[in-house]
Amino acid sequence: MHVGIITPRYPPNGDGGGAVSSQLLARMLASHKEISKVSVYTFDGNGPTKQNGVTINRYSAPSIFSFEILNTYAYFKLRSRLDDDGVDILHSYNMRLHPVVGHLSNKLSIPSVASLNSYAFIPYRDINIPVNNLLEIYKTMSKKTAGPILRNRMRNIDSFIAISSTVANIYYDEMFPNQNIETIPNMYEPDMFESITEDNSTVNNTMDEVFDILYVGSLRETKGVEYLVKAATHLPTSYQISIAGGGKNKPNLQQLSKELNVDEQVTFFGRVPHKDIKKLYAQADLFVHPGIWPEPFGRTILEAMQYRLPVVATNIGGPAEVIPHEECLCNPEDEVALARTIKRVLSNSTNYGKKNHIYVQQTYSPDVVIPKILDVYKSISSSD
Repeated sequence: MHVGIITPRYPPNGDGGGAVSSQLLARMLASHKEISKVSVYTFDGNGPTKQNGVTINRYSAPSIFSFEILNTYAYFKLRSRLDDDGVDILHSYNMRLHPVVGHLSNKLSIPSVASLNSYAFIPYRDINIPVNNLLEIYKTMSKKTAGPILRNRMRNIDSFIAISSTVANIYYDEMFPNQNIETIPNMYEPDMFESITEDNSTVNNTMDEVFDILYVGSLRETKGVEYLVKAATHLPTSYQISIAGGGKNKPNLQQLSKELNVDEQVTFFGRVPHKDIKKLYAQADLFVHPGIWPEPFGRTILEAMQYRLPVVATNIGGPAEVIPHEECLCNPEDEVALARTIKRVLSNSTNYGKKNHIYVQQTYSPDVVIPKILDVYKSISSSD
């Protein structure tokens, strides 16, 4: 089976969660005995054309971005290439090219799958997320103009894979009430922490009675990082908070920490490359994901659990589905509850960390996730 993965960006030209997930998917498929070849088609310019047994076809992106222009451009680049390459299954990842994949799937009679890992075609206000930026304005306008055409093209996709039940439910309600949507989570990177041993657990970090609380991710408002900063006012000064991530909201968060007199308790590292992030996990005693919106998943939570870290998260969206312990969840937008949960979980951190490590191996290993994806491929191939 020759799988063609179509995605807007692919590492090293992009190392966000979605790009990392698409690369991991390609790599794990390429190493599977049932897959003869994996080809990636991406629109991110120049870069490596071969990685881990995966062939990468890179095209430059159009100079003017819109979903309409990008999908039209991709159609003319891919319409003959996919047929010539003998692709058996199309798998669209990271949303933006789903319309052209649906269209090509129908035109070329190639079975198709698309991963639902963001809300790219849904205005945030439609799902009660308070975001107001240029992309949101564009999405709102597009929904009323070319949006119906893009959605119709997406309905030609044979099967969708939602990375959490939160995502599946939103797409059932907002876009695809009659489409087949399977819920299959992201998988962890099996070799990200190759050298981890039992001695890497958080018990060693607590000997000096200083606790390092870690957040990794974007600093945009929906991530709820302001509530983690506010939670510092309800925590002892021995609870040091490390925040790794970038974005326009960083100066506001730094100013907030000064206004609350916790700037010596909260450290902002800025954006940390994915390859270097393991150093922060190694130093941490607890990981916090304080989101305030129905985030699709939470790859950093998997990474923290791989490193035997206890994890505290808010009870909303995909991240809450990843956490196996209800007592490690708290209400969003509540810094008092967040601080209380952090203290409670840290009091039993080694136990939670060990359980997290076992759980993530049993649930999010490529050995568990890839067979589920292959079952979807087989089901659409047999019904074609």
